[in-house]
Formats: sequence, C-alpha cells, structure tokens
Amino acid sequence: FGPTTKLSPGVQSANLGRDGIVTVRVTLKSPAYLAAVAVFPNQSMIPLGTSGRPSGTDKTAAGVQALVLHQLPALQKSASDWTLQDIERCNANPRYPRCQQQGQVVIVASDSPFVTRELIDNITAVDLHGSDADVIRRIGEAAAHTTGASWSASATSMTGMVAPY
Repeated sequence: FGPTTKLSPGVQSANLGRDGIVTVRVTLKSPAYLAAVAVFPNQSMIPLGTSGRPSGTDKTAAGVQALVLHQLPALQKSASDWTLQDIERCNANPRYPRCQQQGQVVIVASDSPFVTRELIDNITAVDLHGSDADVIRRIGEAAAHTTGASWSASATSMTGMVAPY
C-alpha cells in the first residue's frame, strides 16, 4: 500500500527466531530506505533496527535482500511491555495457549531517510486497536510521514513463532 508503486517492497517472508531476531526477505525494484516495525495488533508494536541503529537510516540496494533485524532498546510501545524475546518464549510454551500472539512485520520503503525521532514518535502514537489490516495501515502511514518523500509499504505475518525450545 502507499502512493508510490516504484518503491513497493515485496516482502517474501518474515521469521521471528531465537533471541527476538527477525529475518525478513524483501524484494526492492529500486534502492530505498526501509523502516521496519513488528506489530502485534491490539497488543504491542516494536520498532526494529540493525547493528544498534534504527531502521530507515541506511539505503538498501535493489533486488532480493535478507534483512536481520532486532528490537532496539527503549524503542517499544506495548500495553504489557513485552519484548520480542518474551513473545517468542510465550508462543513456544504450549501450557499457555492464551498468550499466543501472531505478529506482522510492516516494511515501509522511502526514497529519503527516515528521521529516527519522528519515526518513533509517530508510530508510538498509533492506536493499536482494530483489525490487523487497519492497524498495519496506520503503522505504515505513520512511519511514512516521517520522510516527507515518496513511499510505499508492505506487511506479512511472522512465521517460526511457535518453534519449541
């Protein structure tokens, strides 16, 4: 979704692995800055980054890319203050089926870098209540408005969230 189809990030897969590492395979038609957010509609939202930096600050090359993302310290909004590691442990524990959470990864592509503080402020202000599609769209639009440039977004469900320990 979004107004610029030339930037459409084709998200092929997203996997939540051990220690809260999220691996995403994305196809880009042209180089772009990518912002990534893990979203658990009606529950929590967690901005993602690489190498201790928020996503959206480095340009990603065109083609098929594998991105290794993780939660950044102190950049999360959650009603329960859960981390990706907490969600991973909960989902792997069959004794607590009510805490299973299916997450989505929202990838927003822009032709300009994202302003980190604005990105965090905008996405943490998003209402996380509603249908998955509504929450994902709100997160994508909030992230995109921090660039002031052309943008497009895509989302996919995270897999690998119930692998046993």
